[in-house]
Amino acid sequence: MCEDRILVINAYKSLLFPLWRPILFLVSVSLVFFLNGCASKKDVVGIQYDLNSLNAQISGLRKDIKRDTEQSLNLLKKNEEKIREIEDRITGFKGNIKEIEDIITGLEGNIKESISPVRKNQADASARLDNLQVQIRSLGGKIEEYGYLLAKQNRENTSLKKEYESETKTIEAKLSGLEKRLLFLEGFLVSESASSTGETPSKEGTSEQSEEKEATETKRPTSEELYQKAYDDFKKGDINTARTGFRKYLRVFPNDNYSDNAQYWIAESFFIEKKYREAILEFEEVLRKYPKGNKAPSALLKQGLAFYMLGDKNSAMLLFQKVIKDHPGSNEAKIAKKELEKLN
Repeated sequence: MCEDRILVINAYKSLLFPLWRPILFLVSVSLVFFLNGCASKKDVVGIQYDLNSLNAQISGLRKDIKRDTEQSLNLLKKNEEKIREIEDRITGFKGNIKEIEDIITGLEGNIKESISPVRKNQADASARLDNLQVQIRSLGGKIEEYGYLLAKQNRENTSLKKEYESETKTIEAKLSGLEKRLLFLEGFLVSESASSTGETPSKEGTSEQSEEKEATETKRPTSEELYQKAYDDFKKGDINTARTGFRKYLRVFPNDNYSDNAQYWIAESFFIEKKYREAILEFEEVLRKYPKGNKAPSALLKQGLAFYMLGDKNSAMLLFQKVIKDHPGSNEAKIAKKELEKLN
């Protein structure tokens, strides 16, 4: 701190030194004039004025130097306080460093103590690893052996799989045929239920009059002939041919005695093929075109069953309820009641 004060003083000396030169010069000149006896009163007054001016400047400079010195000393004092704070912190850090060094020394001792068992564990692990490698090589040989046996078994399984797939396809084909026949029988039983109660006469089969017409009319098939041909194909399970025959019948005889039956069997053919959306539309045609026909109850019931197969239980329930309401006492109403009980 003393060195800083000395530097401040020297700086102020360097500022004041240039002012002393003119003072010394004036003093020297004055002495010369006095010594030579040639200085006039005017010269003396001028010199005196210059001296007074210089003294005033010196006085002002002293005041500035005193003020700046005081400010510098205050700054030095503040810096000394900060330096003391820094020194205190450094002392604290040194203490912390000493504590950390002690901790590190303790850790080094602990590490040295723990290295020995670690090295022992490494040796044990190395021995176990060697043992595992031997076991892995042994397992590798067994895996190759099992792989060969597995490949052999796979070849045998492939042959069995082909035989199984062939038998499965055959069984599926048989089941599909049986399912179609079952659906046909269900539809047939439903359609015949009305005739069994004596509500409406059945229209299936040909009457004696149709046989007489067959003998007399040979050029153009009668409505009974067209209908019977399509119906026979339907009973044989030839669904596509039957459907084509029923559509042909409706084109030729759209409002004949068997028209509602033909439209019903078209819808039933789609139901048998599990094309439930198409079946619903075709059953709707039965209800729209022939609402008073003997197939209306069956069409309404089968429409509800088609909605049920599509997962639309709400629509199915509404249609079953409509069957019960519009056709009470019919076999279709009894079946609809049982279906409602299942849904509830």
